[in-house]
Amino acid sequence: VRAIFDTSATTRWSEAAFSEVRGYPRTACFHDQRLVMGGVSASPLTVWGSVTADLFNFERTGLDDGSFVYELAATESSPVAWIFSQSRGLIIGTEAEEWLMQGNEGQPLPPTSIDAMRKTSYGSDPQRVILAGGSVIYVQSGGFALREYVFDFATQNFTSPDILELADHLPAGGIRCIAYAKKPVPTLWVVTNSGSLLSCTYRRGEGGTLVAWSEHATAGTFLWVSVLYNEDESDDVWLTVERDGVSRIEQFSPNHLQ
Repeated sequence: VRAIFDTSATTRWSEAAFSEVRGYPRTACFHDQRLVMGGVSASPLTVWGSVTADLFNFERTGLDDGSFVYELAATESSPVAWIFSQSRGLIIGTEAEEWLMQGNEGQPLPPTSIDAMRKTSYGSDPQRVILAGGSVIYVQSGGFALREYVFDFATQNFTSPDILELADHLPAGGIRCIAYAKKPVPTLWVVTNSGSLLSCTYRRGEGGTLVAWSEHATAGTFLWVSVLYNEDESDDVWLTVERDGVSRIEQFSPNHLQ
């Protein structure tokens, strides 16, 4: 504790990026040993990255391992909905567009040479994003389409095909949440706002992409789905189900809910 140097008024001050006034990040991920955040209401298109290997240090040193602040040059001021780390760079979904952020020539992100490019313009719902094989799966803005963000080697660019295109009648009321089980068969799980449960056998390989949708019924309403990975032959699929006005946590099996 020491005496204050000067108590007179000054114009040299700065406001914290995150606060009750400016808002807090709506999404975050880890990328290249950095904590990356975005979606603050006062700065909807700004992305913050921490110091490398020091996740809670956001000191801007100007060095390659220092923190960075970057604002997307978007045509629409739609806020960042999600951020996801992938081998080709940092994928950022706003409510109007999808972006790829990387260092120059595909190098790790340095504060002095960040390159962010718009790849698609479908828009994203602010929901959880999952990695299924090598594809990033996200819910399109509005909640009625489920898209995969994948690199197309033929065009050397990212594309976002709708994997619900042939089953767009299933997500009645829109999509509430998604999850992904790797075993025994790669499966996407979807809970809709109307309370139904959907599953999609999803496999992308050299021979093409397998997408097969199913709908599951129960004596109640599905509220949420989550997957727990384990070392057994199959992953555990857990659901929140409302029955007779009571919400229950139940485990899914191919034959019945437990």
